[in-house]
Amino acid sequence: MKHMLQKYGNIGLICFVKEDDQRRKRRIKGGGNRKRQFTEGWIEFANKKYAKAVATMLNNTNMGGGNKHGFYHEDLWDLKYLPKFKWRHLAEQLAGDRNGQLKVRVECRESSEY
Repeated sequence: MKHMLQKYGNIGLICFVKEDDQRRKRRIKGGGNRKRQFTEGWIEFANKKYAKAVATMLNNTNMGGGNKHGFYHEDLWDLKYLPKFKWRHLAEQLAGDRNGQLKVRVECRESSEY
């Protein structure tokens, strides 16, 4: 994901929520691919101006570009700029979800680790 968005600006933090294990098993059993999928994610751009521009420009456009045989050809971007969003709010929300019935596993890494 980073390589798809880094051409629009410097990326800070990236956080993705992995697909639920039961959902993944059903998908694979039904003939789906075995690649790891994510249900949602957050990306931090270093510049707020670029973040707003990318969110408005890429929202509801094809992820895969013009190649019909690419993995992301059928997928659409669903981007939204979140004003006044802080990473601690995300951590608190996900920690609250872990304490309830939802077991969400999150991978949050700085972009330098990708």
